[in-house]
Amino acid sequence: MEGSLQLAALLAAGLILHSAAAQQAVDTTGATTCDTRGFSLDPDPKGTNIRSAPRADARVIGRLLPRDYYEHDRKSGVVVGQEFRIVGSRDGWLLIRDVEPEADRQGRLTGAFAGPGWVSGALVGAQLGALTLRAAPRHDAPVLARMGGDGWGPSSVGVKGVHGCLDKYVDVTVVPPNRKPLRGWSWKPCSSQLTTCDHLRPVRQRSRQLISKERRTRMAHPGPTSGTNRQLPAGVGPSPASSRRARRIPAARSSWSIRSSTRARPSPVLPTS
Repeated sequence: MEGSLQLAALLAAGLILHSAAAQQAVDTTGATTCDTRGFSLDPDPKGTNIRSAPRADARVIGRLLPRDYYEHDRKSGVVVGQEFRIVGSRDGWLLIRDVEPEADRQGRLTGAFAGPGWVSGALVGAQLGALTLRAAPRHDAPVLARMGGDGWGPSSVGVKGVHGCLDKYVDVTVVPPNRKPLRGWSWKPCSSQLTTCDHLRPVRQRSRQLISKERRTRMAHPGPTSGTNRQLPAGVGPSPASSRRARRIPAARSSWSIRSSTRARPSPVLPTS
């Protein structure tokens, strides 16, 4: 019994030492520091090598899973890559950690990698979360382009590679809809591949609320050619009594909007990025 316990203790100590040695073996000299997210774009069916240093001949210490259809369902038509944190960069390589495991076809989790390790930024993508692409990783840097237009926004922009990172910014090459590729710095991207970034949702939810309020106001105050205010020829239409009842129906349904329109209400403050 004591021999078994001693063996287990030795094995545990060996694993701890191996993990510590692996972390020490990763070269982080000269790397920038950042905290953002990304996902694999590598089309290689074998997956993506994770290396001990930011160069192609460095030792392989892990591997990202190959890209696959969402939930392994070809009918979904959506191909996704493994997601991870990006914590540094150097010479076009990204230092990653906390690679999220994925379920295989049998439902078993696989592909976890605590890190750190290096992957080529040319094989990494991200979901943009900012409406501007800037010339430098600063909020006051010149704006190179706006990631939005008629019917599209940041989530419609393809990211073809991540060249570097600093703080919450990433240096990316992007391809906006119907435009040429361009390169610049984008703030706080995410690794979501099926929805928009979380920090954009409150802004869009507030916009939807304002639009709904405007529609309710229009319904409560129909124009001269809509609802019961439409002018009819003399002698045509319902009786005066029924017309009065008809005019009261939309007012009753939208009493909240009418009451609110008679009070002074402060203008809403939209969040800014």
